[in-house]
Amino acid sequence: MKDKKFCVEITRKCNLKCAHCLRGNSQNISLTKKKIKGMLCHIPKQVDILHLTGGEPLIDNSRHLLTTLRVLEKHIKCKKFELVTNLTLPITNEFFDAISILLKISNSGTIWYSDDDYHRIARREAGVNKQYKENLRKLRGIYRMVRKRRHVNMCAPGKGIIYSGRATKLPIKEYYKPHIKEEQYMTARQYIINDGNNISYKEADKIINKWLDYVDAEIGHYFGREFIKKKLY
Repeated sequence: MKDKKFCVEITRKCNLKCAHCLRGNSQNISLTKKKIKGMLCHIPKQVDILHLTGGEPLIDNSRHLLTTLRVLEKHIKCKKFELVTNLTLPITNEFFDAISILLKISNSGTIWYSDDDYHRIARREAGVNKQYKENLRKLRGIYRMVRKRRHVNMCAPGKGIIYSGRATKLPIKEYYKPHIKEEQYMTARQYIINDGNNISYKEADKIINKWLDYVDAEIGHYFGREFIKKKLY
């Protein structure tokens, strides 16, 4: 049986610069309480998987993650959650509060941490290996749901690709997960895109801007793009 999945891009901020990352460069854009409340009528109330991603969801002391979940906890229920993190930022009380909310709205969950050739290089360059190991020890001592994302596959000598994850070197459709029946992706810019979990910021924004162009053309400039920007940002 295939799953219904709702993905939430908590933020586009990230503390690492990974050469492989499909998303693109870090951007100073995050979900806010106002943005999420403005989208509640479009967010499903029941899903199989609630997938939380970024950027890096734990950035800014997990503040954006906790803010998002405090709004969603009264609205959505899921069978399981997935939280994807590079696990290189300090674990704060806000993080534990966020996990507590996730455990209330779901039956089970997984904290996926990234550990592959690309992330190891990025961690070393950023000088955060010590923090990463400390976080891993701490979380493994508390939760059983902490799991490694094993997703590096060598397809040719010297050329690594991501077999399952956010890669720039492999077409997305080649590893799209067959167990997913329906997937919606809520971006940090407060738009929902169908079938969009594994698309870059650039591609996501192309879809968003195409829709805004349509709004401008059909509704007019006053209630079009600039009006929406004032309301959302």
